[in-house]
Amino acid sequence: MREFIGHTPTLEEYWRAIILFGKNAASYKFALAQSLLELAPTGKSIIRPIRAS
Repeated sequence: MREFIGHTPTLEEYWRAIILFGKNAASYKFALAQSLLELAPTGKSIIRPIRAS
């Protein structure tokens, strides 16, 4: 069994957790995936929320 104390998850492990442990009918998973695919070519590593005026 792997030790979990002090373990720093990789980006792939974070993504796997979102997909596997999120509700299967949750549409946020599809919206998140689409947003990440659209933003990936821009090279940005931080996504800031849009502020309503």
